[in-house]
Amino acid sequence: MNSAPGRARAVATILLAGCTVKPLELEVDHFLTPCVVKTLQLCPLIRAPDEPRPGVFREEIAGWSPTWGRYETLSVLRTTGTDVSGKGILSYELVEVIESREATPGTPFSYTWSNEDEDAMHQGVHTSGTTGELLDGHPFTCEPAAVCEGLREYETARGRVQLQLRYGDDVDGPFEAWSVTLLQ
Repeated sequence: MNSAPGRARAVATILLAGCTVKPLELEVDHFLTPCVVKTLQLCPLIRAPDEPRPGVFREEIAGWSPTWGRYETLSVLRTTGTDVSGKGILSYELVEVIESREATPGTPFSYTWSNEDEDAMHQGVHTSGTTGELLDGHPFTCEPAAVCEGLREYETARGRVQLQLRYGDDVDGPFEAWSVTLLQ
């Protein structure tokens, strides 16, 4: 039987026979940050080889999803191709998770987003009383309560809002928001 997937696999094998594809090793930080791809979403911070610091990673890695509270080292394949319009694209696919470890309770991190347009504040974070939710719905409590009050005050301000959070005793549970600043 001569199936289309079998033919495609044979062609791919022939094309790759003379090539050695070396996986990239990427280090993933323990938290996500708001970023704009097509819309506001959360992106992991990833340090690539030869990079001194992690940067916002806006691409998808097939076979992997970022997780709050986990430091991970990934082995990924990066391939280049073209989309239907002929524009060059990169794609990433997980080979394996080399290492995965949980952040320590109390580990701090920053959650920063732009509040330049009317809807940005409501896209970045939602608050009610002394609790709130981040863009992906992850809950947090305001310790002290003035942090949630500050977030509500910044709803009408323009600039970048930086919320300081830390993991609670249960890294998977609600975060603790302990400071908020309007950056100019």
